[in-house]
Amino acid sequence: MLPNAMILASPTLDCVLKDGRIRCFDAGADVLLIDLPDEELLNRYGAYQRKNGRLYLPGDNMEKLTGQLKERGLFQ
Repeated sequence: MLPNAMILASPTLDCVLKDGRIRCFDAGADVLLIDLPDEELLNRYGAYQRKNGRLYLPGDNMEKLTGQLKERGLFQ
């Protein structure tokens, strides 16, 4: 119905399901959102208050995500 729609795979999905973002690609997602550990960037992004200690969580393991996408033929 919406061929130009972007279906996002958000890091939040990984909180709900193991490898939730990658599973989202199996279901049709076409945009991968990543968490960057750069504290300066996080400080500029004020959409959410960091009440849950977000600044202390690690960023994404890009090698792992890339490998998972390659396994599915979604990344070259």
